[in-house]
Amino acid sequence: MRQYLFATFGLGLLMATPVQAAPTFNVTSTVDAADTNPGDGKCEANVIGGFTKATAVQPLKLTQRWRVADVLAGRVVELGPVFQIPGGRPGIRLRKPCTLRAAVEESNATPGYPWPQIKLPAGTYKLTKGQLAITRTVSITGDAASSTIVDGNNSSRHLRVDNGEHSVYAYLNKLTFANGRNNDSFSGGGSISIGAKAYVSLSESVVRDNYSQVLGGAIYVGGDLQLYKTTIADNQVPSNMGGGMMYSGGGILISSNGSAKIKRSTIAGNQASRGGGIRNGGGRLDMENSTVSGNRATFRGGGIMTYGRTEIFQSTITQNQANYGNVSGSEDRAGGGIYNDTGLLFVSKSIVAGNTDNQSKYAAKYSPDCYSKPVPSYGNKRILISYRGNVIGVSNDNCKVYDYSWGLSSNFDQVGTDATPLDPQLHSLTYNGGLTKTHLPKWTSPAIDKGNGYNFSLADKDHDQRGASRPYGANPDAGAVERGATVPAE
Repeated sequence: MRQYLFATFGLGLLMATPVQAAPTFNVTSTVDAADTNPGDGKCEANVIGGFTKATAVQPLKLTQRWRVADVLAGRVVELGPVFQIPGGRPGIRLRKPCTLRAAVEESNATPGYPWPQIKLPAGTYKLTKGQLAITRTVSITGDAASSTIVDGNNSSRHLRVDNGEHSVYAYLNKLTFANGRNNDSFSGGGSISIGAKAYVSLSESVVRDNYSQVLGGAIYVGGDLQLYKTTIADNQVPSNMGGGMMYSGGGILISSNGSAKIKRSTIAGNQASRGGGIRNGGGRLDMENSTVSGNRATFRGGGIMTYGRTEIFQSTITQNQANYGNVSGSEDRAGGGIYNDTGLLFVSKSIVAGNTDNQSKYAAKYSPDCYSKPVPSYGNKRILISYRGNVIGVSNDNCKVYDYSWGLSSNFDQVGTDATPLDPQLHSLTYNGGLTKTHLPKWTSPAIDKGNGYNFSLADKDHDQRGASRPYGANPDAGAVERGATVPAE
């Protein structure tokens, strides 16, 4: 009897409290304008709208004549209330369209669960009123990264995701964030800044051509970041400056309390004084089935500079440069691929080869692919900790291969030396299927069928960066791409 009463009571609760649908704000204008009344549940901004047939005749006031000129010049494209234009010309509408800024502001003011959804159609959304502040969990989805572009107008970063002591999540999908600029000497992120209790997920997106004055040319990670099928390209922080942690992370800067998970993504063409592609400043970096290519650092870590814990799985790190530009100074100029600043660096089934530090092989700190300071927890050895199946272009006393089980041994990896560097034999960075650019191994590459190593927990060992199944041959290939495998349609 008790069970029956309980079941009936539970059913009554379910019937009395139906699950609410997520509020959805469909953006209808590319204009940058604020919401008229945040919290009223309506995404509405005061924007003058464009061509239409007059359906309600009203006199056009003198104060509105300039709006006619705007219409005739084609500068106004939205629709709203109709005003008749003399001479039988098309009417204009004054309406309250939904803009991206208005949608974000309305989302921030919308309480409860589920969180709001913002739909952003194809178009270029140029920010003219500064960055967008996200303080409440939200999902923003574009049409495609190639057609939905949020432009920082080279005057502000795009997003600040933060709500102080409260958690906030931002899910960003199928978007491009371009031309962001952060000139603040006390904060990072040329495109996106993530607060200490914030989480940002970027999926099928592009973050390109952004600039930050001190940290994280594209993204500053104070909380948590996840990249999936996303490209971080051609971003920059000043690349001829000293300052320890400053001027670091041309693509991404991870703070001491931050973490980043990078999956099936590409970090390419970024530049900084140190950590041209990524700087892990004491937090955690997990990378799988991803590519780090063509990044540059004036001093250390052309591809990656890490001070915290970094795990790299089935990824390709190639064609990065340290010691770029021959700038004067006493700082280390090492680690073209990776510079390990006493952190824990774990690598499995990956390619770290074909990088440069622009030094002679006779230089004391010659380390084109990997340089490591002494690691205290491993007896102050200068090491890369291998979980096997790797292709390492050059390993020397500046960065020895340390097998996770056997210690100082490279028996389970393919490793080159100063005298005989190992060429990874990769094609140039281009589209080989999937949403991101990759380096396809040549059939003669030492990576082919040599990716036999330890599988990190939760990592996707059965697919490559493009989503193709592994293995194609007898064994999986080392690196981000499985040669010969069929790439599924996106």
